[in-house]
Amino acid sequence: MACAYSTSETVPDMRQIQPLIDTKVSPVVIFACAGNRDPVSEAALAAAFDKGGWQKITRLYRSDDIPPERCWVRAPGWCLAYS
Repeated sequence: MACAYSTSETVPDMRQIQPLIDTKVSPVVIFACAGNRDPVSEAALAAAFDKGGWQKITRLYRSDDIPPERCWVRAPGWCLAYS
C-alpha cells in the first residue's frame, strides 16, 4: 500500500482531520439494485428531496408500522425516519 504522504511532508494532526471525517457530504448512496426500481418509491423520494430535511434522517425501516410523524419519507414497505 502506498503512503499518502511523502517523507518530506508533515502528517496532519487528527484534530484537523476529524471534522472532515464527521461531515456529511451529500445525500447520495450508490448500491447495486438493478431491476428493483419502484415508481411509487421514486416519486416519494423525489418529493421528499424537494421539500428538504434529509439531514435529520437516522434510520431506514423496512416496515409500514412506523408512526407517520417519525417518517421523513414513506413508501409501501419502508420509510426513512428520524430517531
